Amino acid sequence: ELLVTGKIAADAAEGMHMAEKHLKDGRAADFFGRMVMDLGGPSDIIENFKDHLEIASERHIVYPPELGVVESLDTRAIGIAVIELGGGRRKTDDVIDHSVGISAIAAIGETVGPSERPLAVIHGTNEDQIKKAEQAILGAYKLAPAGSAIQSPPAVAERITV
Repeated sequence: ELLVTGKIAADAAEGMHMAEKHLKDGRAADFFGRMVMDLGGPSDIIENFKDHLEIASERHIVYPPELGVVESLDTRAIGIAVIELGGGRRKTDDVIDHSVGISAIAAIGETVGPSERPLAVIHGTNEDQIKKAEQAILGAYKLAPAGSAIQSPPAVAERITV
């Protein structure tokens, strides 16, 4: 959609094709690395990201109690979980811990469960914060019974033109 808006692609399908191609061939990573450098970051962020980015000391995988298909998720609750970990601010003077976060977030339509894909992975530094984040993640998901056919919502819900 952004490539269409920027008149780089004729339509969303062409834009998707271009994005997938450049993710695979490394061009997207090259552009990202140049952007980071232009913004004052390290010139080798892609090659040596571990030298520049903090990594949380704990990794916790969150599984739902039973097998199911993601019907919906509350993205705000996931954001609150990141704040619980220290990865966001409650007050303007709060310090952000850049090592924490949530990854591998299950999407609508995916099958999740104890012996399947997890809901998410928590990266944290404090056991109490990790437990709070886990409860927020578990509460953020609504699951349909296993085998249900759930349609993912469109990536773009509405186009507004001026």
